[in-house]
Amino acid sequence: MSDSIVDIFGAGGVASLINNVVNKIWPDKTEAEKAQIAVQLQESQLGQQLLQGQLEINKIEAANSNVFVSGPRPGMMWCCVLALFNEYFLAPYAQFIADLCHAGVKIPNPDMAPLITIGLGLAGLRSFDIKSGAPGKRL
Repeated sequence: MSDSIVDIFGAGGVASLINNVVNKIWPDKTEAEKAQIAVQLQESQLGQQLLQGQLEINKIEAANSNVFVSGPRPGMMWCCVLALFNEYFLAPYAQFIADLCHAGVKIPNPDMAPLITIGLGLAGLRSFDIKSGAPGKRL
């Protein structure tokens, strides 16, 4: 009843304006904390949704019978395999042929330590997956 009387005389708009100014000067800390918690909760839920989607993709890839799709951590592992094949098989033979032809070409010898470390890490992850019973083709 009192709200309708205040609105009749036009004081309701002035009261809400004063309330807004007071809240901006002296904000309510509990409301700010509630808003911050709500934002953090929403971010957490979004992160969980993204993680759940990635887990579903991983399950689909692991169920594939093609070893290039469901094999050991496909992209990086195949890069490691190709680089090691080049380093220890192709490059030495290419250098030998270049030396036989007196081409004067020196094939560079890249540092393989980071690549081997990545490969061993991927192999360890796959071993952990197998031990924990993750679905997928066993190599």
